[in-house]
Amino acid sequence: MSLIFTPPGPGTWELDSTHFPRPAAPATQAIFSRCFPAGMARATARYGLVLDTLAYAAVNGWLYNQVRIVAAPPGAPVPPKLVLQLLTRLHPEYRRRAKAAQQTFAQRLWREDIARWQHEQKPARRQAHLRLLRVPIVELDDAALLSHIDECLKVYAESTELHGYLSVPAFLAVGDFIVHVQEWSGRSPAELVAALASTSPVSAGDEPERRTLLAALQEDGAARSLLEAEEDPGIILERLRASQSSVGACTGSYLDAVGYRTLNSYDLSDPYALEYPFILVAGLRSLLSAPERSRSSGAEAVRERLRDAVPSVHRSAYDALFAEAELSSSLRDERVLYNDYWSAGITRRAFLEAGRRLVERSALVRAEHATACSRDELGALLASAKPLPFPAAEKRFTARRSASLAEPPAHLGPTPIPPPPTAWLPPALRRVQRATLACLAAVFEDGPPAGAVTLVRGISASPGRYEGTARIVTGPAQFDKLRAGDVLVARSTSPTYNVVLPMLGALVTDRGGALSHAAIVSREFGIPGVVGCRDATQRIPDGARVRVDGSAGECMVLP
Repeated sequence: MSLIFTPPGPGTWELDSTHFPRPAAPATQAIFSRCFPAGMARATARYGLVLDTLAYAAVNGWLYNQVRIVAAPPGAPVPPKLVLQLLTRLHPEYRRRAKAAQQTFAQRLWREDIARWQHEQKPARRQAHLRLLRVPIVELDDAALLSHIDECLKVYAESTELHGYLSVPAFLAVGDFIVHVQEWSGRSPAELVAALASTSPVSAGDEPERRTLLAALQEDGAARSLLEAEEDPGIILERLRASQSSVGACTGSYLDAVGYRTLNSYDLSDPYALEYPFILVAGLRSLLSAPERSRSSGAEAVRERLRDAVPSVHRSAYDALFAEAELSSSLRDERVLYNDYWSAGITRRAFLEAGRRLVERSALVRAEHATACSRDELGALLASAKPLPFPAAEKRFTARRSASLAEPPAHLGPTPIPPPPTAWLPPALRRVQRATLACLAAVFEDGPPAGAVTLVRGISASPGRYEGTARIVTGPAQFDKLRAGDVLVARSTSPTYNVVLPMLGALVTDRGGALSHAAIVSREFGIPGVVGCRDATQRIPDGARVRVDGSAGECMVLP
């Protein structure tokens, strides 16, 4: 039976298939719809954006979003030019935001938020997540387990709200850099953001826990032999964790930090890395076998060429803009890796424990079906000594697994209309709006339409040419298809794909622009990358020999 998709409110709603490629779990729907918009609204008010927030709502489990404009009812169309100009002059909130926008650039407000994140919030999120992981959930009684689930959901909500807030300072300085330097140099956004290569080590998975573990493995021949053994990957990781050398403690720290992050979205119904241990083992093996691979290959030369393309009268301003973009570059991925990717995985761990118990009591068929339950449904099942079977969970779970992006409409409600021209706005609001729109385009805007049958075109993300075997990967369950030197062809990537990226020779995606995750990591790893190809996963045969030309933004299927 076909699902009916009804707009969740007035106005236009856009499907967020980039961050939620499948229907989300009930708990994720509730948390993301409530917390992300709240966090973003705090940030837009602080920085003086005309955009008030990005509202979210679930329709048949799929998450849709809607742009909300300051002082306008939900779903209201963009005001006509005269009305908007009157609002910016007379409405108290627009006047307050205009003043805030002036302060944003005069005081470089993002610096305060980045410092707060690095020195206060990120350490606090790390401690909150590690505290939850230290709880021996198997030993808890049902009431204590439910209390632990509530604490996980609380941390998950806090992380999602912070993710929403940090989305503004993560992109604003980069967008301002794109706007100004594009005007001065005439270069494309893809060429501009290429200058930021090597400024975000975390985008390539370069985190303290991984660095420490790799150093310990390089010094411990026995542990390295264990890593290379022809054993079950899960057993390999457990033996490394149990090692009496420094490798043991380093492995434990690494797995706690990386192993419980979800692999494909912010959704707790997605698996975390430790559920696919071969991913972690293969990633470590690749890093140890090719430790000298440079993330910053050619980055300095790219920066020099770009600076030379800027008229000399603007070069000091260019240097200042680049410094601010560089400062905020790593926040793009850190804001999710240390927030809701980690929170979602840890919450999933608790839901799976509840599911295991409910399978034993014949209430659920599989432990994973617990992720398709709301918190209240799960609480009622755990509270009952002899719970009745709950087939709704299996039905939801199966529907999610079989869901296709061909099912939900790309938008609900009226036909989408573009935002108001920035020229309609006063100077301070205009600058912050232009920076915002430039970044949104660089993250989400796809490449040109398809060309010849054997040629896939997209956006140049990282230069260079590479020939290799294409592997079509639609999700983490297919990561075991990847072999060293393969070309990953995916719909999109997320920060938790970092565990397999050291294996790759090149990267091609359907979705994303020059600031998408796939574009950033291809530059960080120094491999050819083409993004925003629209339909590469449909047009490139799995296992085909391909030539990726990152400089031209093309991928050719070879005979």
